Amino acid sequence: MTIDFISSFGGLDELVQIIYQGAHRFVLLSTIDDEKWSLHLGMSGPEGRWWRGIWAQDDILSLVGSNPSAILLDTFAEKLADTFTSGDLFISGWNPTERDAEIKASPPAFPPKERPQDSTSSCS
Repeated sequence: MTIDFISSFGGLDELVQIIYQGAHRFVLLSTIDDEKWSLHLGMSGPEGRWWRGIWAQDDILSLVGSNPSAILLDTFAEKLADTFTSGDLFISGWNPTERDAEIKASPPAFPPKERPQDSTSSCS
């Protein structure tokens, strides 16, 4: 199956969210192109740096199944956009000094250590 990223995930294109977490502030940017969904996560301040995560077709299909309907893809993308725009995200695994830190952005109700299987890709 080939995913039409622009049609299904267009609602995630050019989204920007600021996430306040304790004394730290993160900026999360979302973009979509014909082949992938990309997230750029920046940490502000003197220790600031940027991380990037990319979800291509195989990554999305591993989450929603190998032959999802257009309705399922649209619903999945809408839920992602709602979570993103609500600001209801928790950033974990970040380390300002580690170049290949495995970053997770997830709803706070599902901290990474409590999820049975991680449903977010990492940013590096």
